[in-house]
Amino acid sequence: MIILSVIQYGLAGLIILLLSYQLIRNVYELRMRKKNSLQADRNRYFAIVLSATQDEQVLSKSLYSLFGLVYPKNLYDVILLGDRFSEEAARVAREMGAIVYNGDTMTNRSQEYTLSGIIEQILNGSNAYDAVLVIESESLISGNYLDVINYYLDHGSKVIQSSSLMLPQSSVREHDSRQMNFFTRNLFHPVGRKGLKYSMDLRGNNFCFSTDTLHENLELIHSLEKDTDYGLRLQLNGIDVDFAPEAVVWKQLPGSNGESRKRLLWSNSKQISLVRRYLPEFCKAALSRRSPTYFKKVLDMLTPSVMTMLVFTALMIAANIAGWIFAGGTLTFVWLWLFVGLLGTTNLAMGLYTINTYFQAYKSIV
Repeated sequence: MIILSVIQYGLAGLIILLLSYQLIRNVYELRMRKKNSLQADRNRYFAIVLSATQDEQVLSKSLYSLFGLVYPKNLYDVILLGDRFSEEAARVAREMGAIVYNGDTMTNRSQEYTLSGIIEQILNGSNAYDAVLVIESESLISGNYLDVINYYLDHGSKVIQSSSLMLPQSSVREHDSRQMNFFTRNLFHPVGRKGLKYSMDLRGNNFCFSTDTLHENLELIHSLEKDTDYGLRLQLNGIDVDFAPEAVVWKQLPGSNGESRKRLLWSNSKQISLVRRYLPEFCKAALSRRSPTYFKKVLDMLTPSVMTMLVFTALMIAANIAGWIFAGGTLTFVWLWLFVGLLGTTNLAMGLYTINTYFQAYKSIV
């Protein structure tokens, strides 16, 4: 019994420490967010690589969204990259001003028509781009997107992951649960990690690299096809990935709720695989380089989400109540875990309130 009590005190203390730190950082983030005007000293020149699909209607919406950005039109180029889209789609894209690379027109798809190949062309080309963005075509981009990214680059960010939300799909059953899951994974959790000053993970869509960072890490460029690996490799090289919640990409996720669950399971298994592969490397870097950046990443990999901690807390409350009822145990641990639950709920409410302040800037496109 003494050992179990010590374990419970230890677990509760650890969770209280993590939740308290995150709550403090959320309060700080909220205060800083209210002071942000998102004004930059200069406007940068962007290359936007749009990874295209065969759905012409979705592709057209993405193109109209990109060419409607509230940013000087002469300071960004849209580069359309895809395997198979029709000549009509390519013609429309060119008429709108996009640079088109269609792999379907090639007898043998060469390296230059992959994402890493196109970025190599951008780096070696005549245009002096300041940054490269990668966006999937199933997306609508908030009008202030480049202004936000420009602001973050102006304040020292080198690699930036922006937030993803799901477009309303009233025709899809159980859409609300899918949207909440997508919202939690792509905005709520990243905002909490940003509050803790953790580096982000690249998530396969809507991320930005400064061209200086790409030039300085040319040996990693072929791992761009696996964006999460590329982001972790950059972090091992000492480059943090920032999160810009004010820059929003709305995605349309086709398919059923069952397919959504399959994607979630695949994502979770991929995350476990990445932790197994990269945790030893970050531990080694933390010990050898004695830099807080690597210690933060190790802590990030090992820290569960607020929701996970709340679920665990609820289970501990239920277990201790059962012990009190059936085994004559003490209520001490029930009150302790209730306090942990209250702290976690407060943290959750503060996180949602913080996120709500971000929504005000782009609420009009919902």
